[in-house]
Amino acid sequence: MPGIELYNTSTPELIYPAYQERVVAASQGLISDSFEAFTTSCYCFQPVENAKITLLIYVNETLVCSLKSRINPADMLTRFNVEGVIQNYTQTDEFEWQYPFIPAEQVAIHNIHKFSKNTTNLVRVNYDCTIEYNFAGGETINLSANTTLNTKQYYKDWYHFFWNGVSQHIEGEHFDIDLYMCNAAGKKVLTKFFTGVILTSEITEYASNAKYWQKIRMSDYHTVAFFNGKHSFTKSGTITKSNVAHILFTLVNPDGSIVTELVDNTTANGGSSPDEQMTAETGLLYAGIGAQNIIDSGSSLLDTAVVGSYYSVQFLEDDLSTAADSIHFEIVADDCKGYETIRLGWVNSLGGWDYFNFNKISTRTKTSKRTNFTQNHGNEIDSRANAYGYGTWQGGLRTYNNDVTETIEASTDFILEQEGFAIEDLFTSTQVHMQVGDAWHGVVVTEKDYTQQTHANDKLVQYTIEIQKAHNKRVQRL
Repeated sequence: MPGIELYNTSTPELIYPAYQERVVAASQGLISDSFEAFTTSCYCFQPVENAKITLLIYVNETLVCSLKSRINPADMLTRFNVEGVIQNYTQTDEFEWQYPFIPAEQVAIHNIHKFSKNTTNLVRVNYDCTIEYNFAGGETINLSANTTLNTKQYYKDWYHFFWNGVSQHIEGEHFDIDLYMCNAAGKKVLTKFFTGVILTSEITEYASNAKYWQKIRMSDYHTVAFFNGKHSFTKSGTITKSNVAHILFTLVNPDGSIVTELVDNTTANGGSSPDEQMTAETGLLYAGIGAQNIIDSGSSLLDTAVVGSYYSVQFLEDDLSTAADSIHFEIVADDCKGYETIRLGWVNSLGGWDYFNFNKISTRTKTSKRTNFTQNHGNEIDSRANAYGYGTWQGGLRTYNNDVTETIEASTDFILEQEGFAIEDLFTSTQVHMQVGDAWHGVVVTEKDYTQQTHANDKLVQYTIEIQKAHNKRVQRL
């Protein structure tokens, strides 16, 4: 008996952003173009009725959803849009991976020391089908698919990965996952900020490489996400390896001294060897690359660092060749005029975390929303001499409850166009955190407009953003 074949309706890659149109189509081998069924018990064609296919969706080996639909008689296919289901199971991590899970020992994903596996960002998905129909006037027949492997795509015996990334609805736009499989110069980790390779001869020439450098204080945390491990991510079955086997930190001080440290992507360091087959846990990793992450890891790399030092983060393969473009930081101090630095971290459209310091003028505003009522004044006194009395503070208009929200308006320094393009995701992100010491507070962006600025149009590029703290200020009720 032939089985049900599943087709992917767009270019198969086997690793997809969850926020992208995703339609699969089922084509069964039981019903012919004349809408008749062939059965093993009868070597003849009989008319069938009410034919339906059920698509079974598995996430990390668990059945999470069943979708049922009629077969389209025009092309004998049943199509299912599955993106809404898969999106329910992908979320960029807020905590370091931990097994066994111990709530009291959770570490914010921003504060990881070296590497961390992901918990919810990447999921493994596969599909199966069943078919049901009945002969005219007969009982319903249900059949399992025993899905065959089809020449266009693998489904039942092969699987896909989805992560918390986005691909926009632009005609002809295609998310090039190969760009993020880290195995050569020019490949990318999951950040929207500028990355690039700096030649050894240029590493001490800050001025000529200014566009590469992100500003960071010694107390700032910063993590970056990247794909990891082996996977046959095309329909041809070709094995591809995202091969970040090491991270090389290179510190350059103003006096010309250079310090390096190589950190291996191993289980002992919280990661997973890229030589292993990709799994939901190990297929996407986070690396702590901020100054405070490095210090907290026990490294001595930044012991000699001062304001004006800068360091590069190079992603290397097993043989120390380049796996992906580097990230570079300049170490800075708080603003010399005393402005408060507001450091924000947000989930970018690639599904990783990006960070930026708003280090110019900022204002904090607390807004009250009061619930008032009018209270009778005075009180009864059980005394013949004085049966009634009151205090001068009692009665009249009173406040029963006060909801106090805090908003912060923060401004950048004059920045480069590339930095402005990178922080665009901050204005639209639904997941934004603010660093306060070594802790992180949830905030919501309340700025309604983002106007992209360029040097050609605006000469000087500077952005202002308004955020609101996720938790109201606590005030006692009356």
